[in-house]
Amino acid sequence: MDSAPLFSAGRRDNDLFTLANSLVKSGMPEGKIFKYLYFIVRSWDECDETWINTKIQSALKRQETRERNLSEEIREYVLSTKGVFLSTDVHKDLDLSTRVHKKNCSEVLRRLVEEGIIERNGNKNGCFRRIENHVEIIDFQNTPADATLNIKLPFQIEDYVKIMPKNIIVVAGEPNAGKTAFLLNVVRMNMQDHEIYYFSSEMGALEMRDRLSKFELPLNEWRFKAIERASNFADVIRADAINIIDFLEIHDDFYKVGGLIKDIFDRLKSGVAFIAIQKNRGTDYGLGGMRSLEKPRLYLAMEPGKIKIVKGKNWANPEVNPNGLELDFKLVKGCRFISTSGWKKSDCGAFSLN
Repeated sequence: MDSAPLFSAGRRDNDLFTLANSLVKSGMPEGKIFKYLYFIVRSWDECDETWINTKIQSALKRQETRERNLSEEIREYVLSTKGVFLSTDVHKDLDLSTRVHKKNCSEVLRRLVEEGIIERNGNKNGCFRRIENHVEIIDFQNTPADATLNIKLPFQIEDYVKIMPKNIIVVAGEPNAGKTAFLLNVVRMNMQDHEIYYFSSEMGALEMRDRLSKFELPLNEWRFKAIERASNFADVIRADAINIIDFLEIHDDFYKVGGLIKDIFDRLKSGVAFIAIQKNRGTDYGLGGMRSLEKPRLYLAMEPGKIKIVKGKNWANPEVNPNGLELDFKLVKGCRFISTSGWKKSDCGAFSLN
């Protein structure tokens, strides 16, 4: 380390720039910085104003570059966020600890508000929300008249409700009602014609093998990807495949179910997602209640020995309203469904959409 005194011969140039840089960073006006540097230079019996101005301009240029880089960093941070964030979140994540940096951050956020990239959220100071104005155009003119997917379902449900690209199918069931059996049958019935991903939150390899062996189909003939997953399903959804989620776990804040289903819906393109959720006895709706009904185009309720079409948006037959149809069944060996009645209207009605 250089132990020579500050502003001694041989280091005056560097020290003068360091001082100018520090004063610029502090926010001092340019004219006042000049007076400080001029006072020091005069103490050396020198009076080179060009030298002083050169150091000030260099410091100003460095600060401008620093502020520009910081501005770009803050902008990139904001563009990578989703939903609501606080200015203190920006300070923490970008390590903005000085008063000047925080002031610059406030200015950048103000400009982003003016540009319509973010907006102030609520009445809390420093609270913002990124405006998500990206839209997906619905190309109805170039879509085939019949875009129904050839997906087969247990109990021939496809004869009553059409499955289309980007559809959500919810299977809400009581414990031991047959949700997993239903979903594994969807795999068996469609694996030759579709790419299928099965996300299981409960079964490991041995249990999966045991369940599949009950179908009396050799294990090497099963054609699907089995993946162990218990949360954040939207992150792993295959946009153009059949996705089966067994099951969507949530233990509190059940109102969030609707948002979790929407996140999955947003990731789909030409594919679909089957989502199993738990339901309580005596109700048609899974955990989350009516919120879980918002996105699905087909919503099934299962209890031991009975399945019901709670919501069927896209009628396969315009003369037959599927909403409220129910059917009795037996589940044999945990894998084979045997209908014990035909489809019939339930006594208590259903969620009906015409």
